[in-house]
Amino acid sequence: MGRKLRQLRGSRGDGLELIPAFLFILIIFYIPLGGVLIKGLQNSKGAFSLEGIGHILGSSYYRSIIGFTFFQALLSTVLSVLIGLPGAWILSHYSFPGKRILKAVITIPFILPSILVVLGFVLFFGKSGTLNSLLNRLGLGELKILYSFKAIIIAHIFYNFPIAIRIISSLWAKIPRNQIMAARSLGAGKIRIFFTITLHQIFPAILTSSMIIFIYCFMSFAIILVLGGGPELTTVEVEVYRLAKVSLDINKGSSLALIQSTLTLIFMFIYSSLERFKSFEEKLLYRDQKPPYRFKADWPTVFIFLYFIFVLILLIAPPLSVIGESFRERNSLSGNEVFSLRWYKEIFFPTAQGTYSRIAFQSLKNSLIYGFSTVILTIPVSLLISRALSVKNIPFAGLTELIFVLPLGVSSVILGMSYMRLSNFLPGDFRGSAWLVILAHSAIAMPLAFKSVLSIYRKIKKSLREAGQNLGASRFRIFRDIELPLLKSGILTGATFAFAVSIGEMNATLMLSQPGTTTLPIAIYRLIGSYKFYGACALGSILMFICLIAFLAIDYFDGFGDTI
Repeated sequence: MGRKLRQLRGSRGDGLELIPAFLFILIIFYIPLGGVLIKGLQNSKGAFSLEGIGHILGSSYYRSIIGFTFFQALLSTVLSVLIGLPGAWILSHYSFPGKRILKAVITIPFILPSILVVLGFVLFFGKSGTLNSLLNRLGLGELKILYSFKAIIIAHIFYNFPIAIRIISSLWAKIPRNQIMAARSLGAGKIRIFFTITLHQIFPAILTSSMIIFIYCFMSFAIILVLGGGPELTTVEVEVYRLAKVSLDINKGSSLALIQSTLTLIFMFIYSSLERFKSFEEKLLYRDQKPPYRFKADWPTVFIFLYFIFVLILLIAPPLSVIGESFRERNSLSGNEVFSLRWYKEIFFPTAQGTYSRIAFQSLKNSLIYGFSTVILTIPVSLLISRALSVKNIPFAGLTELIFVLPLGVSSVILGMSYMRLSNFLPGDFRGSAWLVILAHSAIAMPLAFKSVLSIYRKIKKSLREAGQNLGASRFRIFRDIELPLLKSGILTGATFAFAVSIGEMNATLMLSQPGTTTLPIAIYRLIGSYKFYGACALGSILMFICLIAFLAIDYFDGFGDTI
């Protein structure tokens, strides 16, 4: 106890430096979120009450929504992992030309905002989409996939099975081969080796990837909202949006948000425990080894070929459908689709007469402004708190880090509702302004920006700072001349993450969006709703290009692996 008190006294000055960072996260996240969660524990008169929670848990309607949310997340997780396992085995065991390209293709879902997945699925799997057009030409009839439970599951698999491939293959590649060879020498077959040796060692990666995928699917919003097709396929996330934005029932929405937030934080705690278990298992295994197999003319090679044809179709076809449709318009005379640059011209050369032109240009401008504003707000705070955690001996460092990472575990729809409720207490000029959207984006992007900077800060050798201090350098000069140059990759990675998160964010933005604050994802969502797919695809292609550049920048700065 005395040691802790001495630590507190010695670090009092260091703690004062953290006040701006704590105020920032308090204002942009904890105060808005706390208001909604407290509202969920109040009755209509403002007194403490569990009446709202009891009503939701006692209602068969809301219990069915919670049950369906669990069921679709669980099924999506199981199927994503099952489909990802063969890919993980292939990438960890085979060496072949084009492997790096294949790995790049598998990362496509990482760079696509959910609204682009929705748009791609509508164009590829729709009644008049690419797939059904091909099937009709072959005389095989139509597949009815959109606006159904099947559409939700397939979209979730598209979005999440690359996570399983990435996490499981990284651990699978480290299993010592002498264990496999020893088992074979004792007469064990491939199936027995898998279940007695391999499965045991990759099980932590399976659990970790399953938990990540489950959380993503549990908190899924745009995919359910658009592809679900009706109230019978509503999840908790969509119901919170409907209560707050459509029905304007903030009390009931807050109670449901409190239940969801509690469940999500429990899932995040389980994931954190599994991640520590996986990291421990990785330390017990060898480093990555060269894949032992090369392709030969045999049945496994045929299976691998068919598997990756399936993967390529699933991953590439929807985005390509979006890009292809953006260069088309319908001929006014014949009614046929013809090649056209019309939609891009209207975006980059807006005219006063065209409604689409004005909306598209404004949404692009807003997205870029909000993205850069998010970077400007999050990076200085990330530097401040990362330096304190890495350089100074502050008490409760683990708790401090958790405070800045916690927004990852809260739904952005709930955060949007929090800001919506907060706006009722703000002056009229501030209510509905772009600043609310920027602050919400900053809260969502803060954990990724912070972890990107922190991971690099912790790698800086303490001896470099001590050398600067011995030479009489001030704190500022040590930071400017020693730390800042070494932090460049972390800062650029964090800034790129913050920008990419902001420009692709839809959930909270949809809750807060006003006519003057429309962003690219919101414009695409509304164009899809009005069946204006050509214009939606042009905006979607631009958003896809921006996200691709951001992803390549992250990969170039070598910060991707430190922040997943």
